[in-house]
Amino acid sequence: EGPSLVVLLTDAVPHGTGFEGDKLPGGCPSGHNAKEIALRMHKERHTRVLVIACSDLGHAVATHSGDAALVAGARWYERLTQETGGRCLSLDTTNHLHKLVTSMAKEVAKADAGPSRP
Repeated sequence: EGPSLVVLLTDAVPHGTGFEGDKLPGGCPSGHNAKEIALRMHKERHTRVLVIACSDLGHAVATHSGDAALVAGARWYERLTQETGGRCLSLDTTNHLHKLVTSMAKEVAKADAGPSRP
């Protein structure tokens, strides 16, 4: 089984995490917890999470400035990606989306392949 990568495109802080303005403060109506699922996938299958933050959230990821809830959300996503060996990136334009995803997929594949042999 090869390396596994989940790509999460988001423009908002995660629901159910206590951030101001959350229209679903209880989280997913079906009771799913994104962080628990991601951590379980990482533990069981070594899945890495790549978060690509867009819009104002992307700005918060890139600069750690702006609206307090967005900055807190950016840090939440960064912690998630650190715990799963992934990355949290800002995307200000979709022109480079394919390059970000391809680059991360290659990085995951290389890391999971282990050291190269002479």
